[in-house]
Amino acid sequence: MRWIDGETTVYPGLTSQALPAEIKVRPAKSEWKDATVVTAGAFTTDTSADDVIVRWNDGHVSLFPGIDAKGLHTQVQLAPAG
Repeated sequence: MRWIDGETTVYPGLTSQALPAEIKVRPAKSEWKDATVVTAGAFTTDTSADDVIVRWNDGHVSLFPGIDAKGLHTQVQLAPAG
């Protein structure tokens, strides 16, 4: 979930039964306020659903593989700004 102020959180293990504890990926007032689409899932060869893909307002797309409670670790640019 990317909030209007840039705070971004993920909810690992989300089911229709309950809302799990959140992991805060970015704090409020972060540069992620410029993200237009944020999605989490398993997008790498590691099948764990711990990756985040972001499309930014300038059109470039980033992959952040292997996020966890310690935050983001790496950014891979998938597409340049348009």
